[in-house]
Amino acid sequence: TFASGKTEKMVYQALADVGLPNGKSDLIEIETFTFDKFYKIYQTICPRNDIDELFRSINGGQKDMIECAKLVDFLNDKQRDPRLNEILYPHYNEARVMEIVNKYESNPELISKKAIGKEGFTR
Repeated sequence: TFASGKTEKMVYQALADVGLPNGKSDLIEIETFTFDKFYKIYQTICPRNDIDELFRSINGGQKDMIECAKLVDFLNDKQRDPRLNEILYPHYNEARVMEIVNKYESNPELISKKAIGKEGFTR
């Protein structure tokens, strides 16, 4: 709870972990508060266990990535509304999934393996 001070300490620690001022009356310069730093703080303060479970269910809990073929299956079988017109809204294929991977995955090694990591998946 916030009254116990645990949440407050977690916020201060998250700020320190990304290299931002973390004292009670410290100010953060807007130029130093990048989206990447915000995102890391957000992930620390608000962990998404539901996304972790979904990620493990798609990749079989075996790797830290989802291969392109498994992502194609997931998007077509679980995410796509089957009532959609297939001409106007075609099924996902490897090319379309690789567009998504290239846009959201920041690790070039995973991109070369035609895969997406958990961080890219949550973006």
